[in-house]
Amino acid sequence: MKFELLENGLDSLKFGIEFYDRFIDLENKYDDNPGYLKMAVTCTQNALELFSKRLLSGINELLIYKKLSDEMLLNIIKKQKEEEEKDYFTTPLEIFMLSDQVNVLTIGYKECIERLKIIFDLTIEQYKTLEEIGRLRNKLTHFGINKTIDYHEILTVLNASLELVDTFFRSNLSEKDRDKLSESLPSLSEMIYYGREEEAKAWASFLSDEFVEINEIFIDVYSDDAFIEELAQSGYELDISQGYYSDSGQIEINLIKDGNKTSIFSSYHLPKLNTTVYAGEVSNGPILFLIDHLNKYIDLQKPKHFYIYKDLTFYENFINSSTKFWEEHKNEGKCYSTSFTKDNIIRAIKNAILK
Repeated sequence: MKFELLENGLDSLKFGIEFYDRFIDLENKYDDNPGYLKMAVTCTQNALELFSKRLLSGINELLIYKKLSDEMLLNIIKKQKEEEEKDYFTTPLEIFMLSDQVNVLTIGYKECIERLKIIFDLTIEQYKTLEEIGRLRNKLTHFGINKTIDYHEILTVLNASLELVDTFFRSNLSEKDRDKLSESLPSLSEMIYYGREEEAKAWASFLSDEFVEINEIFIDVYSDDAFIEELAQSGYELDISQGYYSDSGQIEINLIKDGNKTSIFSSYHLPKLNTTVYAGEVSNGPILFLIDHLNKYIDLQKPKHFYIYKDLTFYENFINSSTKFWEEHKNEGKCYSTSFTKDNIIRAIKNAILK
């Protein structure tokens, strides 16, 4: 039986998806985890390495080898040349490497993704995903999972890696290889969907205490008689809808004028960026304000994790952003950061409608 780069990669990814599916189906996955998540990461990282080498070898077979001066490698290339001169079918290098008589080192994972980045012009996000899945594999192999936030971070990287297979690798593999990918992994898109759902649950669980505090502050806003009266004098009513549970992250801010909702700002969560955006629409906004949750812990005495926009701002497809666009907006003077308090929420709402 012959094992080649693509086939090995597909086998690894099948195992990765199977272990990931088993992890998601566990009843008490964060208390009793028999290694499914670790195996999902390990197998997926191995698949990405093999797919990357497949792409590199498609450009030039030599790109996946570490030492081009290796005598055995050079002799194999010489044999290829002889086959070509005799009009024989030229045997691919990877087929020669299957022999137990051949021992030629291929490049490691880090060098592999470095070459891939340059040759295929990877985006910052794509390269970061490849880096992160390699880092996680090493961490899980040697140190394991030590704290709750680890789960969210792992799921974020694992889901991004599966999406990379479904987008970058699928589009850059040959048509024949793409067909093999589709035939071997028909449930890939479904796994990504369920993985993202699990990621959101893990993130919400990690931030449950934070959301309890956020909900209490929004209740204080709605209960501020002076603010409600000021809105009424301008012809507005305020309605704030919250989730059923005290730690729910779902909040909707409704501004009503003449009996009609003129402005609706809902909470949209960006787990991979640890941020909640309060905006008019999920696609482009406008954005009223946002909370960068982990920034709170940079300075607990004077946290500045609440970003208030000076004007309602549209940002295309913010829900799928991979970068902290609000930091750029802050540098451009479009928003500023402060603490998340009742007074600052009131200031943000008044700034948006009572100018």
